[in-house]
Amino acid sequence: MNRSNNIGGARSSLIHTIALIAILAPVATLQGAETHFAQGLLLKWRDGPASAAAAEANARIGVTVKRSFTTLGWQWVDLPPGVSLGEGLAAYRALDSVIAVEPNGRFEVFDPATNNVPAASVQRLEVQEESVPDDPRFRSQWNLRLIGMTNAWKTSTGSRDIVVAVLDYGIDYTHDDLRNNLWRNPGETGVDGQGNDKANNGLDDDQNGYVDDVIGIDVADGDSDPLDPYDHGTAVAGVIGASGNNGLGITGVVWSTQLMIVRIIRASFPYIPYSSQLEAAEYVLEMKRRGVDVRVSNHSYGIASFSRAINESLEALNAAGILTVFAAMNLSINHDSFSHYGAAYDLPLALNVAATDSSDLLADFSNYGRDMVELAAPGSGILTTAPTNQYDVWKGTSFAAPHVAGAAALLAAIKPDATAWDIRAALMHSTDRKLSLRDKVVTQGRLNVARAVEALTNANLPPIVVAVTPSTSRTRPEQRLEVWFSQPMDRESVESAFESTPPLSGTFVWADDSKRFQLTGAGPFARTNHTVRLRSTARSVTGALLDGNFDRESQDSTNDDYVWEFGFGPLNDDFDQAEVLANATGSVTGNNFNASRMRDEEPYSPSIAHPKWWNEATLWYRWTAPENGWITFETTRTFVDTLLTVYTGDSLSQLTEFAYNDNDGPRLASRVSFGAKAGTDYYLDLSGQHEFEPLLSMGTFTLRWYPTPSPTVSGFTPISGIPGALVTLTGKEFTGATAVQFNGASAPFSNALANSVDLRITAVVPPEATSGPITIITPHGSVTSTAAFQVLPPPLSIQTNSAGQLELRWPATRNDIALEEADSLLNPGWSLVSRPIVISEGVSKLTIPADVDRGFYRLRAP
Repeated sequence: MNRSNNIGGARSSLIHTIALIAILAPVATLQGAETHFAQGLLLKWRDGPASAAAAEANARIGVTVKRSFTTLGWQWVDLPPGVSLGEGLAAYRALDSVIAVEPNGRFEVFDPATNNVPAASVQRLEVQEESVPDDPRFRSQWNLRLIGMTNAWKTSTGSRDIVVAVLDYGIDYTHDDLRNNLWRNPGETGVDGQGNDKANNGLDDDQNGYVDDVIGIDVADGDSDPLDPYDHGTAVAGVIGASGNNGLGITGVVWSTQLMIVRIIRASFPYIPYSSQLEAAEYVLEMKRRGVDVRVSNHSYGIASFSRAINESLEALNAAGILTVFAAMNLSINHDSFSHYGAAYDLPLALNVAATDSSDLLADFSNYGRDMVELAAPGSGILTTAPTNQYDVWKGTSFAAPHVAGAAALLAAIKPDATAWDIRAALMHSTDRKLSLRDKVVTQGRLNVARAVEALTNANLPPIVVAVTPSTSRTRPEQRLEVWFSQPMDRESVESAFESTPPLSGTFVWADDSKRFQLTGAGPFARTNHTVRLRSTARSVTGALLDGNFDRESQDSTNDDYVWEFGFGPLNDDFDQAEVLANATGSVTGNNFNASRMRDEEPYSPSIAHPKWWNEATLWYRWTAPENGWITFETTRTFVDTLLTVYTGDSLSQLTEFAYNDNDGPRLASRVSFGAKAGTDYYLDLSGQHEFEPLLSMGTFTLRWYPTPSPTVSGFTPISGIPGALVTLTGKEFTGATAVQFNGASAPFSNALANSVDLRITAVVPPEATSGPITIITPHGSVTSTAAFQVLPPPLSIQTNSAGQLELRWPATRNDIALEEADSLLNPGWSLVSRPIVISEGVSKLTIPADVDRGFYRLRAP
C-alpha cells in the first residue's frame, strides 16, 4: 500500500515541507524455540539413593539431587546445563549401580469432573432406616441411601483410628464439615521443649523433611499447607468423610475417620510430575511405617503414561497393606480395549471404580471394563462439600471412587484386623448386580456397603476370584500370570479347572495360605489376545464351589466360570521388534491399537514444542536406505493424530533425532522428508498423540514412503513488496531447501514451523531483487513460480545531518531504482534528481539544498 507522509522540520527561519512517497515495510520476527518438559531424571539405585555409588556417580555426572525417596529406593536428580536428556539417560544406563533410569515426566490429570449438574438431577428420598444422621442436607444424598449406608451405619459409623490418604488438589481444611475428620500428625502435635505448639512452631519436629506437616503436605508447591485453592479435592474428601450426625450440612460415607491431605495437583497446572507421585507415596509410606494406620488411599485422577517409578510406588503402597482406589476416568471408553493408566497399571490390590447415575445406569461419561474396572459407585449428581463452608453437586468418576474408599475405611473400622485383601474381597462380593453393568465391570455390580459389612464376616460365602494379573490389553513382557482368591482353595481342583486359549503351560506355584497361585516356567506369552477360564468346578478347601459371577451363590454351571482376557500391543510396539521396511518406495498398513511406550522409550522429543506425555501408542519401523537421495515418509488413510519421528542409531539409548513432524499442515497425519545415506539404518517412531481426545491416538493407518518429489509452488503472499519485506510461499516439498531466489537474486529464508515445514517457506526480499518469478532450490529438485513478484521501491526517510542540512535516505539497492522530484502533486511533472547521490554503508543519501522551500520526492522502480 502506498502512503504519503507530510513531515515538517525547521531550519533558520524557513519552513520546508518534504513529502516522502514510499512503501512502509512490515515488521516481522522469525522465532524458534526449544522447550524441555522433562524435569530431570528418576534413578533406581541398586544399593539405594544414600549409597556411596550413588554419591560418586552423581558427582561425576554433575547432577543436582532434588530429592531422595529412601523408602521407595528412587532418586530425583536435575541434569547440569548443557547435558541433554538423552546424554543423561545414557550415562546412568551404563552404570551397574543403577537398576533403572527414566525421565521425570509428567502425566495429565484425565478426569474432567464437573460441578454443573442441574439441581433437578439430585433426588430427595425419604429414609426410613434406623441409622439416619441429623445432618440437614442428608436427605438430598440419594447416593448414600442407594449404596445401603443407613443399614451399614447400624454396625459402625467409622473410627478415628482409620486413616484415608487423599491424593488430590488438597482440601479446604477450614470447612466446618471436614475439619473434625482431619488427620493429625502425631509428630507435629502437642508442645515442644520450649512450650510452643508443634503444629505451628516453624520446626520439623518429627524430622521427616517437612515443617509443620500437621495435617499433610503440599507436594505441588513444596510446603506443608495442603489447602485446596480449587474445589475438587474438597469435594472428594466430603464424599469420603464429611462429619456425620453433627447437625451440619451433609455426611460422608464414614461419619468419623482421619483424612490425610496430600496435595499433588496444582489447579493452574493440571499435570503431575512423576516425582510428585513418588513424593506423595513416600510420605504416606513413611507415616505408615511410623505407626499411622493408613488403610486406604484415594486417587481421583487418571495417569496417562506408564512409568516404572510410579508403578513401583503404587506397588509399595499395596505391599504396605494400603488399598488404592482409582477413578476409572471420564472418557466413555472401554479400558479393556483401550487401556489407560491407572487401571492399566494392573495392580492386584487396586480398585478401579466406574460411575453410575441415580437410575443405576452406567454414567454416560464413565469409563468401564469387564476385566480392568472392578465395580461401580454413584458418580453423577453427588452433593458434597465445597470450599468456604459451601456445598455443591458434582459428577465424575472422581466422586465414584471416594464412595469405595470411604466404604473400605468403614470396613477397616468394623474389623481392624482385616487385611486389604479381605476388604477388597468384601467389596467385590457384595455389589448389587445390575443389568446395565453386565460385561462393563468385573463384579457386574454397583457398590453396596451394607452387604459389604455382612460379607466381611460371613464365613459361609462361596469363594471368589479377588484379583488376577495380567488383565490388561497392554500386558508388559515381564508380567506373570497370578490369581488371588478370597478363601484357601483346593489346589488340585483349581489346577484342573484352569483353561486358556491359546494354551498356557507351566508350573502352579502356590502361596502357603493357598489363596494365591502363580503360573511359572511357561515362557514368554504368545503375543496375541489370551482368554483364561477358571471353571466353576474349582472349590475351596471346605468344598464350596467357585462363585465366578459374584452373585453370592455356587451354581455349578458355566455361569460361575470366572473368565478374563489379556493381550498385547502390536509386535513392533517394542523397539527391538521394529518392523523392517524395504525398497525406495512402499507402503504398509498398521494399527497402533494398544501399543504403548516401553519403559525405556523417551516420552520426549527435543524439537517438539508441546508435551508428549500422552504419546503412548508408539510403533517402531526400521528402514535401510538403498541409495543416497531424499526420501519422504507419511501417514495416510487415518483418523489417528500421529507424530512421526526419525532417528539414527542402533539402540534406544543411542538414538539421535533426525527429523520429525506432528501435523502436516491442517492434517492430523504426519509427513517427514530427509536426505538419506545409502546403507544407513533409520528408525521411525510412529506415535499416536492427542492432548484432549485420547481416542484419536489409536487406530489404523497407512505408512507410505517414496523418493521426495520436486517442490511445487501454489502461490505467495504478498504479491509485491519492498526489499526487506517478508514473503510467504506455499506449496509442497520444501523440506531441505537450499536457496530462494527473487528473479535470480538470492534471498535469506526460513522454513515454516515443523507442522508445515514441507508446505511453507518465508523469505526476505533481498536489496538487489528485481521484479520477476521466485525460484526455490532443493536437493530433490527446483521450482519457479509462474507468477511474478513485484519489487517496490524502498522507503524514504528524512533527517537532519551534522551540518544542519536535510538529507533524504533510503536503503542502497539496485541501480535501476530512480529518485524523482516535483514541485507539486497537483501537476507533478516528475523528473530525475540531477544532484549527486552518495552511497555509504548500504544507505543512499541525497542532501537537499538550502534554497529549496518545498518539494516532493519519490523512488520509482521500472
